[in-house]
Amino acid sequence: MPPPVKLSLFYDITSPWSYIAFEALRRYTRPWNLQLDLRPMFLGAVHLKCGNQAPASVPNKAKWMADDLDILAQLYSLDMKLPPGFPFNKEYNTLNVMRFMRVLRMHKPEVLEEATKRLYEEFFSRNTPTASPAFLGSLSSPPALLTPDELTHLTTLSQSAENKALLRSEAEALADEGAFGFPWIVLRRTDGGEHSFFGSDRMQSISFWLGKEYPYVGVDPEGLKSRM
Repeated sequence: MPPPVKLSLFYDITSPWSYIAFEALRRYTRPWNLQLDLRPMFLGAVHLKCGNQAPASVPNKAKWMADDLDILAQLYSLDMKLPPGFPFNKEYNTLNVMRFMRVLRMHKPEVLEEATKRLYEEFFSRNTPTASPAFLGSLSSPPALLTPDELTHLTTLSQSAENKALLRSEAEALADEGAFGFPWIVLRRTDGGEHSFFGSDRMQSISFWLGKEYPYVGVDPEGLKSRM
């Protein structure tokens, strides 16, 4: 096994490119000995801080994005479809969701990865609006990651003035460090080297930067599809 690599993934739950990157990186956690640090964060605050805008705000980009995501979903064998009116329907705003995810990371880190996966599926497979109680409620549905009491408690904590301020300040600090969108990926090698990557299509670039001990061999490095 190659030397461990710390990898921080900054993501938002309604960012389709973040979903692809999350899935791609999870598949390489063992082959590349990744120490995966999931960092849920509100994309809107990053965009506001650095003056960026959602790709779908440009009609040509929006059309291309839908077609490209369809290909990527097939490539990664994901049940993934953009909900109607994405991303401008107010029912898809993730501010409160990302406030919740920040608290979840702090208080229940052991379920963060599975919770992230479940919420991506809830949004992109079932198209459940993020503003619906059923969205976060899916975390306490069988097989439950949180009890109803835990869900209520964490939701209350997420609405504290302190958590709201920290969600914004952390996103602004990330933008000050150079981030302009999600997924934003930061890698740190054991030799002290550090580099940031943007986007879901950087696996070969990451492999090259890490070195020959970290070969990229496609979207299914451990032959998971053949065992399904």
